[in-house]
Amino acid sequence: MPPASSRSLLSSPSRAPPRLPYASAGRSELDEAVRRLLDRGVPLVVVTLGAEGAIAANQRQEWWFQPTVPQSPVDTTGCGDAFAAGFLFGWCGSRDVRRGLVYGCACGSAAVGTMGGATPLDSATVDQFLPKVAADGAW
Repeated sequence: MPPASSRSLLSSPSRAPPRLPYASAGRSELDEAVRRLLDRGVPLVVVTLGAEGAIAANQRQEWWFQPTVPQSPVDTTGCGDAFAAGFLFGWCGSRDVRRGLVYGCACGSAAVGTMGGATPLDSATVDQFLPKVAADGAW
């Protein structure tokens, strides 16, 4: 079971694309791609940004950005899968997008520290990253 503090995460969406720490040329292209998916009826778009974290946007034009824990990668194999599993774990019960992003980034951060992507992540390892990922005070 997740720590009690993780069960109380609140969404904090903005109404415009977040000011992201990646190159402005890539940002505008990514923002446009997300908008096109939303315009086609996709209810929620989630995009990983590798070491920079992840973003999400929904049909209400709410946007979220979640940074990840900076670290030297051991192996990136399986990090996207780990993010997806963490996001779904955090989001499915509550439909809280920020909670999903926090869990996703924590799982991705934990996975990048292991070799090969074949070793399952245990909850204790992921739990070590949760407070670091959600270091913005909402934790």
